Amino acid sequence: MKQMCNLLVVDDDIQQVYVLESLHQSLDPSRRYFYVSDGNAALDFLYHRPPYEKALLPDLILLDLNLPGMTGHDVLRAIKADPKLRPIPIIILSDSTSTMDVQACYSEHANAYIVKPRDLDGHLRVVRAIESFWMNAASFAQH
Repeated sequence: MKQMCNLLVVDDDIQQVYVLESLHQSLDPSRRYFYVSDGNAALDFLYHRPPYEKALLPDLILLDLNLPGMTGHDVLRAIKADPKLRPIPIIILSDSTSTMDVQACYSEHANAYIVKPRDLDGHLRVVRAIESFWMNAASFAQH
């Protein structure tokens, strides 16, 4: 069942964000897509701190690990430590293929770990997989 989805992308690579947003929008233009470029901004967004006082809580978060300042691991731990935010699924999108990073993310309660694709076809496969499972098959917790 297709559902509305507020999607938050936390990534400092604007090209990556643009590709993801464009592909998601091409598959379903009804998606509400939000972007922040670092971990502190992600927490400001989620806690409705300035300048995000009117931000909607996302239904799904795509989180890069290698962020300036607060790392993706720090953001993941902070979100999963908060009972209000914990139910939001978090997909790690990282350049890292390290088994230590993968293990750490799952230990920190990430819902999925995906290595960032290197080409447009790979990005399209990832976005289609996210759309197919997270937007069409899975049900989100109500905020």
